[in-house]
Amino acid sequence: MKGCFLLQRSFAPVGHAMAVVFKKKYGIDKHCALVTVRNNYFFLKNQTDVIYTNLILDEDIHAAHKDEKLDLGYLQWLEKEYGIPNLWPYLTIDRILLHGQFLRSYPYDQPLYNHNNLLKILQVTAKKIIAFLDTEKPTFVFLPAVGSLAPLLLYEIARKKGIPVFLGEFSRFKNHYMITENPRGFSSLRERFLKIKNKEVRPPKQTAEYAKSLIRSYQEQPTVYDETATPDRQPISRHKQLKFLLPSNLYQPIYWFLKTLTDYYFGRQTKDYTQINPWFYLIDRLRKKCRVLIGYDDLYDTMDENEDFAYFSLSLEPELNLLFYSPFATDQINVIRQLAQSLPVHYKLYVKEHPHMVGDRPRRFYKAIKKMPNVKLIHPSVKNFDIIQKSKLVATVNGTAGWEAVLFKKPSITFGEVFYNPLSMVKYCTSMHDLAAIVKEQLESFSYYEQELHNFVMALLVDTVPVDMIQLWERRDRQTDIDKMAQAVEPLVDLIAKKLKLI
Repeated sequence: MKGCFLLQRSFAPVGHAMAVVFKKKYGIDKHCALVTVRNNYFFLKNQTDVIYTNLILDEDIHAAHKDEKLDLGYLQWLEKEYGIPNLWPYLTIDRILLHGQFLRSYPYDQPLYNHNNLLKILQVTAKKIIAFLDTEKPTFVFLPAVGSLAPLLLYEIARKKGIPVFLGEFSRFKNHYMITENPRGFSSLRERFLKIKNKEVRPPKQTAEYAKSLIRSYQEQPTVYDETATPDRQPISRHKQLKFLLPSNLYQPIYWFLKTLTDYYFGRQTKDYTQINPWFYLIDRLRKKCRVLIGYDDLYDTMDENEDFAYFSLSLEPELNLLFYSPFATDQINVIRQLAQSLPVHYKLYVKEHPHMVGDRPRRFYKAIKKMPNVKLIHPSVKNFDIIQKSKLVATVNGTAGWEAVLFKKPSITFGEVFYNPLSMVKYCTSMHDLAAIVKEQLESFSYYEQELHNFVMALLVDTVPVDMIQLWERRDRQTDIDKMAQAVEPLVDLIAKKLKLI
């Protein structure tokens, strides 16, 4: 048996720790991996914990496109075999290739290459992934996400070849992590939920009680699953944004910039397409600080508890949730405009920024939102829970706010694929032509079903384990503390092993 992992960026040590557990607990001592970031590649090459029979580096694959000759016949074959339904999703999911982001900060939005070069990159990457899977013949594939070209190709090609593929996903309950085999539609979760709902399957008593306790504890004392995405943890005010100027705080950004500058000019990854230019980074950061210094206070509105309102929570962008799960809802200004015009005429639409995006968007973005007379822009310091509990309706592209709405017994509307869409209390809008009718139905005919939510959480728990993946991702001692990390990810490995019938 052999495992195949996507070992990308800060997840690489975590995925490596999973490989260690597979070796120690299940005797799977050989693995292969698609790796991103050259430092990860050298770490994996030099470690002695497990054997990697093949490590392919995304940056090396990408560089090969310069010598690749475009073969339209091959691309036509590739589209026929692995199109979803065509090849564009493989490119549009990649925020670096199509938007120049990660290398530059939002709102920068320029593709790195012209059409021909993008096709050559797609072609050379597909060839490498196909050859890699044909040679390695892994027993399973695990990916923490499919947020760029190579990972999505790995996911789709492996599935087409009949290789079990497991994709990680946050369950939105704190310190819980889940896996799915089909992130578009979550078919396994949906099928399991319907069987429980129709009493074809009866979960164990322990699962039923734990599901109830999760729902009850959230409703009595709501907690966010990702504390880094809260107003308390993000520099959402002018004061917090400028704290780096204090003498005691200047050391870290200066040290980071000098180190990045050295790596950029003298490091071993200086020619990689994912290498950030420190001068561009400095320019983008200064622009962000200027936007914060100018501020947005004159654009914010106050909440009025006496008025009827719906709530729309802005999403990070460009991000996987928009580019992959919601490709037709990436223009959030348009979504807000359509939603505002679909509400009853006396309603207000409250819009709030994602804490991670404060300072990133230019003032013109919010001014465009506020051109709609029934839209209010709420200060990002206001917590989601406080808005949701007082709202009549919650809408989100596919964010956590929709799930929180269900737990607070509120009607919810989504515009993208998300795991909680199977609930009848959630309406997934796939066409703006239907939005006004969906809003009317949710406001006038909504019913909260406690048992349905209980059934859904029980179905969710089948593929959920107590792993704090956010904390693991954030650790700074990742490459030097593999044993502790292996202990933390053991429940996740056990779940995959169960799926593979190893236990």
